[in-house]
This record gives sequence, C-alpha cells and structure tokens, in this order.
Amino acid sequence: MLAAASFAIIGVAPLETSASQDAAPALYAACFTPSVWTWSFALIGLCLKFLSRHSLARRYVADAAYWLYLGHLPLVMALQVSLSQLAWPWWVKFPMILAIAFPILFVSYRLFVRYSFIEDWPLESGLPSSAPYLLAAFQQGLRKLGYVEGENLFIERPYAEGREERLPQLAADLVRFGVDVIFAISPPQALAPRRLPQRFARSIAHLRIRIP
Repeated sequence: MLAAASFAIIGVAPLETSASQDAAPALYAACFTPSVWTWSFALIGLCLKFLSRHSLARRYVADAAYWLYLGHLPLVMALQVSLSQLAWPWWVKFPMILAIAFPILFVSYRLFVRYSFIEDWPLESGLPSSAPYLLAAFQQGLRKLGYVEGENLFIERPYAEGREERLPQLAADLVRFGVDVIFAISPPQALAPRRLPQRFARSIAHLRIRIP
C-alpha cells in the first residue's frame, strides 16, 4: 500500500524537472521510505520461509555475492560507457549489460576466487591462524578418497567470528542443512554439538561419511 501510494503521488515515469515546492515530495518521502523497509523485511521473511532449505545453487550464489558486488562496479561502469553512444532504449541496454556482466562475474569467481586464497580474505579474522592449513589438509585427504570440491563435494563453511557462544547454533544449522560430516578444527567447535537440543544431538550421532 505504501509503495502504491508513493507511485500514485509522483508517478512511475522519470522526472527531469526540479521537485515541486508543494507537499507532494514530502508526502512521497513519508510513504516511500517505510515502504522500502517493509518490502525488505517482507522479502527476507519470504526467503526464510521458502528458501531456507539447503541448496547448492543458492549457496554458490551466496558465496559469490561479495565478489559479484566488488567486480560489478568497474565492469558495469565500463559497459555503460560502451553503450552510452548507442541510441537504444534503456529496456534494451539494461538487459544487455546484465547478460554480459553476470557470465563474466561468475566465470571470474569460479576461475580466480572460488578455490584460491582470495576466497578466505573477508572471513580470515574469524579463524585461528592454523585453520587454513588444517582445512587444506582435510581437503587433500578427501581428494585422495575421490571427493573434489565443486564436483562431487560441497563444503559449508560457517564462522563464529571468535564467539564460542555461537557454535551450538552453527552446529544446529549444519544439521538442518543435512550435512554428512561436521569437521571441527578446535576443541570448543568439536564439543559444540553436545550442547544442542536432544533432537539435533541424535541427528549428529547418526552422521556418516559416504565412501565411494
């Protein structure tokens, strides 16, 4: 209702003139600002309700999101400059920019970020200094068993950011995702599942490694 009221006040067509001096701009702002917040909370709630189950595709997009955010800035700007001289309507240029930018960003993430040290940079502060080496050794052992990340193996990497009180909740989330194994680096992480409610602890007790 607030969004509809906003568009009813000012319309949907872009305005190339200065804002009027009457009450319309203030009324528009009063409706539009809370509508943005309510839409944001509504979309988050819908995602939690219908998209909270584990999905490799959604998780992959979530992992790539930070790289897409950083990479799209210069890429989209370059594409906008390249297309600015063409007398095409916006509804042609905009989909074209998306069709070019998204493949480039996802391919660059896959080739240069996903399985490189860059992937751990934004999260490094929440890990003990030896954790990257332990994880690398764990992945090497899995490769010997025939498991290759990105092919027949998916590794979920939750981080407690140095707050041990978050560990039981992270362990419970992993159980909800239906993981086969919980790999813990430190004793507090290994003991966290013991503090879960009984239904989660029972699920963890039945986790098994599937060997091909």
